[in-house]
Amino acid sequence: NPNYLPFVVIPMMAVGLTALIAFIMQLVGLNQARKDDPYFRTAFIFVFVGVAASIVSFLTGGTFGNIFESISAVASLIVSVYTILGIYDFADEMGNTNVMLHGKIALFVGATSFAVSVIFHIIPVFIPRIEYIFDLFSSVLEFVAYFVFLIYVGRAKNMLSEKA
Repeated sequence: NPNYLPFVVIPMMAVGLTALIAFIMQLVGLNQARKDDPYFRTAFIFVFVGVAASIVSFLTGGTFGNIFESISAVASLIVSVYTILGIYDFADEMGNTNVMLHGKIALFVGATSFAVSVIFHIIPVFIPRIEYIFDLFSSVLEFVAYFVFLIYVGRAKNMLSEKA
């Protein structure tokens, strides 16, 4: 229904912009941190898996596109989880229990949001008529997850700058 299109497109655009900012920050940060911790090395690899899956999804569309969009969402989840675990390791080494606690919260919120988002990308593969509704829900959940993730990365940055 075209009347609902703005309610789908606007949140998807917000998620896209937030995702782009997070992606750039991830690439820069992961590239620097991958030498220090194996969690960051794994996350760095999955960034490129997610990018490849997103490109295939964008170019194909339909059911095949939804499958690759799900792969991209799983890759994003893996990147986020491994990044949070790497930051958690740094916080543990530095004895920063506050950042460690926020890491547990970010891991739970982020993993839950992305996992539900993956499910919302898979359901339209089997029931295509409800794709727009699930795209809207996925966009909102991914936005929340990116926001929580960016806040945690900001806390980690502050922690590392205080130590330096």
